Amino acid sequence: MNKSFANSFVLVSGAASGIGRELVQQLYLLQAKILAVDIDEDGLKGLKAQLPEIEILTLDLTKGKALEEITFWLAQNWKQLDYCFANAGKAYYEPFQKQELNKIEELFHLNVIAVLELGIALKKTFPVLYLTITCSAMAYWPLPGYGVYSATKSSLLAWAQAVWLESDEQWLSLAFPIATQSRFFEQEGQRIPRPFPSQTADQVAGKILRGVKNRQKKIFPSTLFQVLLYLNRYLLIIKPIYQYYELRKFKKWIKKQSSS
Repeated sequence: MNKSFANSFVLVSGAASGIGRELVQQLYLLQAKILAVDIDEDGLKGLKAQLPEIEILTLDLTKGKALEEITFWLAQNWKQLDYCFANAGKAYYEPFQKQELNKIEELFHLNVIAVLELGIALKKTFPVLYLTITCSAMAYWPLPGYGVYSATKSSLLAWAQAVWLESDEQWLSLAFPIATQSRFFEQEGQRIPRPFPSQTADQVAGKILRGVKNRQKKIFPSTLFQVLLYLNRYLLIIKPIYQYYELRKFKKWIKKQSSS
């Protein structure tokens, strides 16, 4: 893995927490030159204090000038970019009746539009760029409560499948992590139920980096999910059983929310 990332120039979005933070930490150990981008200024400063040789840039990727600021920074400081890990994203957990238009637009803008804008623009500017997008297992298996989130991730998968058909070279990977153990499931005191199974962010990041090294189009950090995805082609009952299991958890959560 050292041969792939040592002394390479790498941009990681969504770098202040979760998978993005772990990607930065592991790439740092591999001696990569890193630009960490996130909307969370305090999180980035904490990361910089821990890893003083990285560069940081506080940006809201849904804002119009964010892409211009990234390309300007790169032109002024690096003038090259070898890898981009488009990891920034957000999820909502709620029934479809509460999915208001402004929240739907926000999620699609951050999870889809901003990701594609960033990746396409950087690929045009840096032709040797290798782009890796953090997608989700829910691109394949949507779950109750994650309707809009699943839709955004399915959109990324459909786009990537078309790009793979068009491209003569392999320059794009999509990673499909299962639920990652993070603060999301405890946010706002709602105690959101974590889908089964789950992985730690460092496990996911390690698998992503290995997949990129091997130029895998689709990276599955969870071997269990990859096996279930394959078996479901022949045993079509696996996916419905799993979704029903998660539906029961969702209904219990709704009941708790209504009684609190």
